[in-house]
Amino acid sequence: MATKTYYAKLNCLSNPVNKENIANEQYKNICDFMSYLTGSGVADLVSWNSGSGAVSGSFDTRTYWDGARPFGLGSHSVWRMKANAGRPWDWYLYLQLVSGSATVAAQTFNQPIVNYNQANFVGSSQYRGVLVQTATCFSGATSFNPWNGTISDGNSTAANPRWVPGALDRTMYVFPRSNDLGGSHTTSRNNSVAATTAQISVTNQALSHYIYDGDSLYTCSDWNFSRGADMRYYGTFDLNPSLSGSGIGGGTKGFIMYTGYSATNTFFTDTVFGDTGGTAFDPQGGIGVPIGIMVSGSRGGILQTISNFIGTTYEPNQALGKFDEFPVYVGVSETPHFGFLGTIDMFRGIIGAQTYTTTQDLSRFVLGGNTTVSDRKITLPWTGSFAPGYVGSPREGYTYTWTKDYG
Repeated sequence: MATKTYYAKLNCLSNPVNKENIANEQYKNICDFMSYLTGSGVADLVSWNSGSGAVSGSFDTRTYWDGARPFGLGSHSVWRMKANAGRPWDWYLYLQLVSGSATVAAQTFNQPIVNYNQANFVGSSQYRGVLVQTATCFSGATSFNPWNGTISDGNSTAANPRWVPGALDRTMYVFPRSNDLGGSHTTSRNNSVAATTAQISVTNQALSHYIYDGDSLYTCSDWNFSRGADMRYYGTFDLNPSLSGSGIGGGTKGFIMYTGYSATNTFFTDTVFGDTGGTAFDPQGGIGVPIGIMVSGSRGGILQTISNFIGTTYEPNQALGKFDEFPVYVGVSETPHFGFLGTIDMFRGIIGAQTYTTTQDLSRFVLGGNTTVSDRKITLPWTGSFAPGYVGSPREGYTYTWTKDYG
C-alpha cells in the first residue's frame, strides 16, 4: 500500500420507531458523505432528483425524514469520483432511494431501472434500501461522462439506455456485469444492485459505515447490531505488476464492483460475481480491465485468498505475536478468460479475530459476517480516534479524514 488520504463516515446508527424510515436515513447519510467528498475535492455531484413529493430546496438543505426537506420517494443522485495522480480517470456512481410502498421504477424519472433481485424491491411491505450502479468511460487517457440522463439540479431523469459511451472509440464499463456486452441488460443498461437492503419486518436497527480511499468506496451495514455486516465495494483494484500499463487509461488499475453477504466467511471465494443474466442474488458486480476482448465491457470476476494459512491453526501468528492480514486477490472468471489479475488495496482477509476488534492504535478494524472467530473476516482502515460500535452513536455518525500508509 502507499500513503493515502482516507475519508469516512462511521458509526451511523439508524434506529427509528418506524422501520420504514431506515432506508431514508441511510440514503441521507450516503449523500451527506458524498457531499463531504465533494467539499474535499475528490468527488462532484453531477445530477440529482429530489424525489416524488419532496419539498423544493437545494441538495445541501435536504434533511432526514423527520426534517423540513426530506428526500422524496425514488430520489436519485449521480456522482463523479474524480481522477487523481495514481488513477488518472474518473468513475461514476448512481444512487437511488427505494422507500415507501413504491416499486423500484415507480417514478418516471427513474425508469427503466430494475434490480438484480427484483423480489426484494417489488413494493411490498418488506424491503427498502438504496440501489447502486457504477460506470466508467474513457478513450486512452481521457475520461468521459457516460450518464445518458438529464443533467439537472433537482429534476434529473434517467434515459434508455441509462449509460452510453458517446463515441465508437471509447471504452465503457457499466456495473453490474449484465449491463455490458453479452448481458441481459446490455440494451437498456438498467440493472442495479443494492447498496443497502432492509427487510423491515425483521430489521429495526442498522449501524452503517462509509469509507473512501480516493479510489474506492466501501459501504456496509450491521443489521440489528448482530455484528454480521454485508459487504459492498466499488472502485479499483491494483493490477498484477506484470500487467502494469494494461489498466484503464494505460495505468495500473482495473475497476471492480463487489456486493454480497456471506453469513459465514464475509466474502465469497471460488464464486463468480457478476453473472450475464443479472439475476444471481449474492455475490454480484463484476470487473473491468481493458485487456484482450475484455475491452468490450465488464466481465464476471472472482475473489481468492491464501487458503492454506488463513485458518485458526496458523492464526494468530505465534511467530509474530499478532494476526496476519492477507491480501484478497482478484481474477477474471468468464469464458474464454480466466486468470489472476491483481489485488484489492483497501481491505484484507483475516481469521481468528472478532468483529469490531481494532489494532491498538485504532487504525484498522475487523468486520465480519458473524461473531464466529474461526470464520474469515476482513480488516478495513479506521480513523484512529475512537472504536467502532453502536453504543452512543448518533444517526449521522462521525465524519473523519486521515492520511496513512498501511504498509
